[in-house]
Amino acid sequence: MAKLNYSYKTRRSDTLTNRMMIVFVLMCLGVFLLSSIKNWLISDSSVPYLETYMKLLPYLPIIPLVLFAVTLFFFFKNKKADKDEALKTFSSSFILSLALVVLVVSLLVSNFAYKGYVPSIIFVVLASLLYFVAISFPGSYFLMALFNSLGAFSLYALNLISPISHRVQDIIARVVVIALALFFLFFFMKNRKDGKILGTFKLITPNAHLLPILSAVVLFVVFVLLGMFSVGSFVIFDIILGIETIVFALFYAIKMLK
Repeated sequence: MAKLNYSYKTRRSDTLTNRMMIVFVLMCLGVFLLSSIKNWLISDSSVPYLETYMKLLPYLPIIPLVLFAVTLFFFFKNKKADKDEALKTFSSSFILSLALVVLVVSLLVSNFAYKGYVPSIIFVVLASLLYFVAISFPGSYFLMALFNSLGAFSLYALNLISPISHRVQDIIARVVVIALALFFLFFFMKNRKDGKILGTFKLITPNAHLLPILSAVVLFVVFVLLGMFSVGSFVIFDIILGIETIVFALFYAIKMLK
């Protein structure tokens, strides 16, 4: 029995390694493709095709949306059938995650045209890094890294879509993201004692550490409020969130080695 368990663990580890390699390769390809298209759009060779490009742009999310709907259907179908896909490299949840990333990128490019390529590249890199973190550091640190990544991206997006000249829209957007941040903290506090499992992934471990989550939420809310009054820069705020994430990564890495 011990030999069978060891074999299962080894195969499970190999499956996770294969998924991480696939995500890394797709991240590199995605960044290269998005960067190439972005550079092509500002070159002289794109001028004859710009009108056609702008006409087709609103329809860009259609195929990714269909793919996401199909993968979502198979995800719930396999979940209802209680299929064990832990040893399957291209599991329904893995494919669903990839489809979601493609859908978000298509929506960013479709809605913001040329300006959508930089946030798309950032999103692809963040999503890939978060997957690596989820595999290596499940629990409190993953939640903090997830929140900080979404927070940093939100600060960048607020600067992109809510210029200070549109005061009402800016305030509404900031109130919404603050409400979402507080809901995230409430969700964590509610499930902190007993833990929370999402599928087979331990989203919140029992008696999870409060400090990393609390510090991340407090910092994000403060930065959003400061931005409302044009105090500071979203670049500085994102750097601080990044430093906080790295510091806690070192803490958890040292703790795991003990």
